Amino acid sequence: MLRTDKINIIIAIIVGLVIVFDIIPTDKLDVILIDNPRFTNWQISHFVLFALFGYLSPNQHYILLFGVAWEVFEYLYGRFTDKILYWTSNGVSGQLTDIAMNTLGFYVGRYYALMKL
Repeated sequence: MLRTDKINIIIAIIVGLVIVFDIIPTDKLDVILIDNPRFTNWQISHFVLFALFGYLSPNQHYILLFGVAWEVFEYLYGRFTDKILYWTSNGVSGQLTDIAMNTLGFYVGRYYALMKL
């Protein structure tokens, strides 16, 4: 049986490939839910993904570093492809919101895991 940290890595790789290679249309994720600060379904997806990580591996806080590393990758890839606004959730403030949602999602998932819910 796979350990949960390996499952997390597999999930992260699949999600990354889906996004980078645009396997699933992401236009539904671009829908703006709140204008200021800008909040879209992308932030909801960050929350849900990291809640899953937090639930599966509640004591593996290093997972949050992968979220930050992903945002750095998106920034660099956006500059490389000349699509910086797309890859950075419409700028650095969008990336900071993504990181905040990653953190919030992880700790919500962790809470439910530790409470055995």
